[in-house]
Parts: sequence; structure tokens; C-alpha cells
Amino acid sequence: MKPSTFLQTKFLLPRQNPEWLPRPRLQEALLSNLSRRLIFISAPAGFGKTTLLSNFVRAHVFHIAWYQLDALDNDPSVFLSYLVESFRQALRHIESAAALPFGDATLALLENLEENPVGYYQILTVFINELFEIVDEDWLLVLEDYHQINSLAIHQLVDYLIENAPPGLQIILSTRVEPPLQLARFRARGQLFELKGADLRFSPPEIAEWFRAQLPELSEESIRLLSEKTGGWAAALQIILSSIQGQETKDAERFISEISGTHRFIFDYLAEEVFQRLPEEQQNFLLATSVLEKMDGETCDYILRRKDSFEVLERLETANLCLANFTGSHKWFFTHQLFREFLLGKFRRESPKRFLQVEKRAAAFYERNKEWEQAFSHYLQAGSHEDAARVLEIFAQEFVEHGRVEALSRYLAELGEETLREHPELLLQRGNVMRRLGEANAAVSNYESAQAGFRRYGDRAGICRTLTRLAEMNYFQGYYQRARELATEALKQAAAEDHVERARALMSLAKSVGFLVGMDEGRALAEEAVSEVHRAGESAASLVKANLIQSLGQICWWHGDPQSAVRYCEEALQIMPDKLSPIAARTYITMASPYLYWRDFEKALEYAEQGLNLAQNLHMVELLPSAYAILGNVLTRLGEPVRAESSLRQAMEMAQRLGIASY
Repeated sequence: MKPSTFLQTKFLLPRQNPEWLPRPRLQEALLSNLSRRLIFISAPAGFGKTTLLSNFVRAHVFHIAWYQLDALDNDPSVFLSYLVESFRQALRHIESAAALPFGDATLALLENLEENPVGYYQILTVFINELFEIVDEDWLLVLEDYHQINSLAIHQLVDYLIENAPPGLQIILSTRVEPPLQLARFRARGQLFELKGADLRFSPPEIAEWFRAQLPELSEESIRLLSEKTGGWAAALQIILSSIQGQETKDAERFISEISGTHRFIFDYLAEEVFQRLPEEQQNFLLATSVLEKMDGETCDYILRRKDSFEVLERLETANLCLANFTGSHKWFFTHQLFREFLLGKFRRESPKRFLQVEKRAAAFYERNKEWEQAFSHYLQAGSHEDAARVLEIFAQEFVEHGRVEALSRYLAELGEETLREHPELLLQRGNVMRRLGEANAAVSNYESAQAGFRRYGDRAGICRTLTRLAEMNYFQGYYQRARELATEALKQAAAEDHVERARALMSLAKSVGFLVGMDEGRALAEEAVSEVHRAGESAASLVKANLIQSLGQICWWHGDPQSAVRYCEEALQIMPDKLSPIAARTYITMASPYLYWRDFEKALEYAEQGLNLAQNLHMVELLPSAYAILGNVLTRLGEPVRAESSLRQAMEMAQRLGIASY
């Protein structure tokens, strides 16, 4: 079975703790407002948002898609991929739906973004259409820790999802700060239910119920002081409870009476109190492992050079200083986020040299396990920018190919210009990012800087790749002669064994030569490009091969050879990893023209409709003018003038809107 690339802990409900208070008044409020389109829970850290939601969904019968967000989700491709997977995880627990192929169309679009970019709104629309197939009623989508999202593009996508989600799906959004969503619009329509910090504060009766479960004789005055000094803040109350655990009632009341300060100061004070009472071994363990967002025995053993970490973690769990959860049979441990921040700040401040050593050990552990993003992050925290750049070079191209360009852009910025100047490969990837983001001038500038860097190091393979990218940029901008010169130079620089880059350079040259000289020479170069990519064998991805072969088929049609056009298109379809892809839509549209030329109108209609249906289902707006145009031509020959005129008018109107006047 192919291993999942998704971090499974992001889909797990927190484990129930028997000491957590059920809070029936809040659960009843949630239950009675499930008819609203959005439930919005906003409160600072430590107010019990996650605990409330976990208890709520466990207490009632729902199909639940749980998605815990983090900073790495600020890329629309990552966000949408995890959104799909959260529903797939939920479906696996529904016997009647476990085998449903949910999400395939959405993931196909996300995986093919590099070869055939489409808009994220189009991809989200496909996802929503897929949701309508599975969602009837009693479905919840929980987006936990939404404050981690700072991408405007994702905020806009979430607005669109809330607005257009199936009626049977309720969305619950948990956050520390109010995000820039269209909440006012949902409030005005009565579609929003909100719980704020004031609602989540523990009331004196709730505090009494919670604390008297351990100290039955705790006085009303102590309950009043707890409410007054903590403001009903769950995190502070929890750590006070940990501090007085096992004490006599009079000692606990003395401790409560001596608490001073408010809110975060209380937490830091209490955290210090709890920390100082721990054995020195546990103190050192907690400080060093605070660099990790999640812990298990193997990781902690490696970074601390010990063999008993799992036992220590279980003791900390018993003492309520760690929470635990399972991914399959694997047990992960977490500290409360506020407690982790306290420990991390203390570790950095009091042991800076040790902090850097542990961060570097953590980076080495993740690199050894090929968990590249975590390795990159820890190398940065350790101040090892060269190591971070080396790791980023390993996974940067994969991020571009899978559409994670916003995340890659952020990582490149974190490295800084000084480091990037010494790594032309990363400048090339930043050029790819800028190209994907539609910033042509910035892309060209980065490619030129990368080329200069590769020349400085005498790296001919790198020079070849940057020249090919520059040729493609000039071709797209209409500078065919310059594109031809750059592609020709790329071929001169390419090593004989670098078949993939030679193929790309040849196809780029084929397009510019076809426009400048004629399709005889263009086709010859395109055929050479396909031969070259076949020489790469398994090292060339199927998607790359299919795209080059389909391009050859298109050139053959322009060259006046319909038989070869169809043959190459059929070959592209055979090796295509996913038939619900943009390349497949493009291939069907290309194949309709030769069959129309051969007067096989039924076959031409079949391919034209397949291409149009795929383009519509995948929301490939840029393909629709050509899809409607070929369908209109086929219908004309079939003697259906009304439908034909309608299709041709749609082709013209859409082309005019997109600025493609030739249609």
C-alpha cells in the first residue's frame, strides 16, 4: 500500500480526559444552533475551545471531518488537499461509504497544477460538487486553530466554501483571533452562531464542580478567588489544579489566596510554579523537547541521546503535563500550546547554546527520516541556513510540481537573499514560483540570477535548465526569435544523458521554430523531444511524458497529419496517471478535429463532448472556447444548426472575455 503523505495527527480528535468538564450549557448552545451555516468559536489560547468541540462531537452522532490547521497550511494547494483528506478520513469510518471514490477529481486538478494551472476557485467548486454526492445531513467540518491561516487567498476560499457548501454540512471554525472572513454578511442573514471568550469563561459553579471533584471541602471564598483571579480562563484553572493536586485543603486554599497577576502573567507564574516542583530530570526533558510540536519515544531518544523517553512521556501524561493521541497504533504526545511556549522561551533564554544544539539534532533526525519540511524548519531555528538551503533544494521542485508555490515562496523568503545568492538552484525555483504566481518579470529576473550563479559554479546542467525556462517565458510573451535563441543555447549546454531537460528544451524550440519557420521543422523537433523523453525511462514522470506526447499530437494536427495527431493523443491517454486531468481534456479536444476531418461525425462528437464535459467539470475556463468551438463545428456538420450556433456563440463570447480574439 502506498504510504500517505498526509500528517495523520491533523485529522485526530483529541483524546477524552475523564477530568475534563462536560460544560452542558455550551454543548446545548452548539446543538441548538446546528441549523446555522457557520459556528464561529473565537477566544484566546487556553480557553478550552478544542476541549469543548471534542466533547461535543463525541457526545452526539455526527459524521465529522476534523482538520487541525498549522502554519504549513497557508498554501492553497496544501489547504485544499488536506480538506479533501479530512472528508476521506471521515468516510473510512462509514461502512456504506468507505469505498466511495471521493475527492479524486479535486486531487487530480491539484496534482496537475504545474502542467495545466487552473484557478483555486475552480478547484474548490469541483470539491463542493463532490461534497454534494456524499453530504446529506448531520455532517460537521471542524477547522481547528484557524488563527494559523494568514493567507488572504485561503480566507477567500473559506468564504466561498461557507457560502456554497451543501445544506447538510455545518462548518465550525475555531480560532484565537477573528479572521478577515465575511462574517458580517453571515450575521446579517442569521446564518452565524458565535461563541466568544466571555462565553467560554468558566462560571463560579463550573469552577466549583471541577475543583471539588478533587477537593470536596474547598471553600466558597476559594472558588470566588479562583473566578476573580483567573477570569474563568481554563488554562490557568487547569494549571492551578495541577499545582494543588494531592495537597490538603488548607494548603490548597493558601496557594489560591497567594496567586497574583492576571491572564498571561498568571499562566507564566503558575507554569513556573509547576515546573519548579518537577524532578530535575523531567525539567530538562521538558525544556529540550519543547522544540518539538509533537513527540514520541524515538524522536526524543534521538535528540536527547537517551533510551527511555517513552516511559518519561507516559509519566508526564499521568501528571497531566502532556496529552496523548494515537495515529493507528502509534502514540504521540503533546504539551499544551501555552505550556510549550513557556518552556520554549525559557529554554532559549536560559540555555541558548543547548537550544541550538537540540534544534540541530531535531533537524538531523527529520532529515534522516526524509521529513524535509520539519528538517528545514529546525535547521532555520538552529541558525544553520546553509543546511536549511541544502534541504530545501531537495523538495523545492516537488512543491512547484504539486502547486505548493505559496509555501515554497515563504520558505525561500525565510532563508534570506544572502543565502539564496549562493544557491542558484533555489533562485531557479523562485523563478518557477514567480511564474506560477503570474509575475513574469520577477520570474525572468530570478532565472537570469540563477543562470549567472550556475555559470559561476560551472554547472552546465543548471545553465541548461534556466535557459529552457527563459525560452519558455519569452515564447509565452511572444518573443519567438529570442525564445528560439535561448532554447538552442539550452540544448548546447545540456548533457547527453539529461534526457528530460533536453526534451523540454527541444519542445520549447519546436514551438518557436514552428511559428518562425514552419511546421515541418517544428514537428521534427517535437518528435525529437518525445524520443528524448522516452530515453529517460522511469526517471521521467508519466505526466511529463503525457504532456510532451500530447503537444506533439497538437503539432501534428497543425502540420496536417491527422493520423499521427490521433495516434499520439491516444498514446498520451494510455500513459496518463489520471484520466480526470486537464491534459486529458486537452487531448480529447485535439482528437475531435481529425475525426471531423475524416467525416466520422459520431466519433468527433463523442470526443468533443468528452473534452467539453471534462473542461466544465474541472472548471478549466481557458479550455472552454476551444471546446465549444470544436463542438459547434461538429454540430454544424451533423445538421444541428441551432445547437451549433449556440456553441459557437459561447465560444466567441468566452474567447472575447478571455482576450482570445482569434476564436
